[in-house]
Amino acid sequence: STGDKRKMTAAPGGADGKEKKKESCWFCLKSPNVEKHLVISVGASMYLALAKGALSNDHVMIVPTNHIKCQQFLEPNQQEDVEKFKRALRTLNRTNKKSTTVFFERSLSTSHM
Repeated sequence: STGDKRKMTAAPGGADGKEKKKESCWFCLKSPNVEKHLVISVGASMYLALAKGALSNDHVMIVPTNHIKCQQFLEPNQQEDVEKFKRALRTLNRTNKKSTTVFFERSLSTSHM
């Protein structure tokens, strides 16, 4: 309106803010902050990495290469990538370690999703 004297500015976390936050994301493969030495294998839409704050010596993470809040939002091809990693981990643990594999999902709320 004509009487409104407030200035329009970009909201924090807008296009520029979101990109800056993505750059600082620990899980983004393109981020300079990702610890690439922890990455074990990269699939089409997921990657397997050692957990930085591991719960056990065998703790690994299946992480999406793109930002996806939780498995509920995965496309069918992304879900298949998750299942491929799960099958490989079950086989590894059953064959080499004679142990059972446990999977759980941790959904992180971040400022850029």
